[in-house]
Amino acid sequence: FKRDADWFEVAQGRYKIEGIYNLVLDTSSDTEKFYKEFNNGNLDSAGIPTKHVAEEKGQDGVKETKGDSTFKLNVNSCTQEQWDKLFGPNGTISPNSNWTIKPWMSNSNFLNGLFYSIDRKQFAEKRGVTPSINYFSDSYMSDPQHGVSYNTTQAHKDAVSAYQCIGDDGVDHFGYDFEKAVDCFRAAVNELSDAGKLVLGPDKEHPATVDIHIRWMYPTDENEYGNDIKAYFERAFNDPAVCGGKAVLKVTQEAVTNWEDVYNVWMMKGQFD
Repeated sequence: FKRDADWFEVAQGRYKIEGIYNLVLDTSSDTEKFYKEFNNGNLDSAGIPTKHVAEEKGQDGVKETKGDSTFKLNVNSCTQEQWDKLFGPNGTISPNSNWTIKPWMSNSNFLNGLFYSIDRKQFAEKRGVTPSINYFSDSYMSDPQHGVSYNTTQAHKDAVSAYQCIGDDGVDHFGYDFEKAVDCFRAAVNELSDAGKLVLGPDKEHPATVDIHIRWMYPTDENEYGNDIKAYFERAFNDPAVCGGKAVLKVTQEAVTNWEDVYNVWMMKGQFD
């Protein structure tokens, strides 16, 4: 876009830019394109791809910033009765959808086990981002006029206090507690088994399968994020202390081609775990 010669700042000598150039990048085939363009001097800033985080850490020009959003997984924790009211033949959100709610997806101990199994610090540092158990990022203001972030309010601190995992040494583990995850999964298996909602296998050679289905926004998400999340979940649930291997967790991943489909095609119809 060429400079507007009639703009009043031109006559005052204040408007000196010759024009504005837009660079549109298609990153579908090259997820490092922003990073490469920055190193070629064509961008003012760029995020650091996961595989370059270690080499870039501590280098001149590398800055840590507060994020403008959080990365989180949405959980379909309805009971079948709740789900039917929302998505069944007369559903109030998307009628005539089709999905069978797995009994463990409405079991609080199972869901807490998933939560505590994620090593957010390890996961975040591997990707050069900030670990968090917050629903919002620090940039969400509770009192914009005075610059007060919602995350600093007592209401928020009270809301997440039960899920914070602070070690005896005072180190914040951001909700990660492997032993607590195992305890939660063990309690969930006992509850589901006692209720007849999960039939355990006779031994670890013939286990029952507990499965969950994750849908991702982009095909690259499975390798970029999903494989680590899958490993966290399965490592904790499949620990022998849960049920001696008589049930195993299997995480299945799929990704959509058009990122909006994860909302419009699947989430808005309740078809995900």
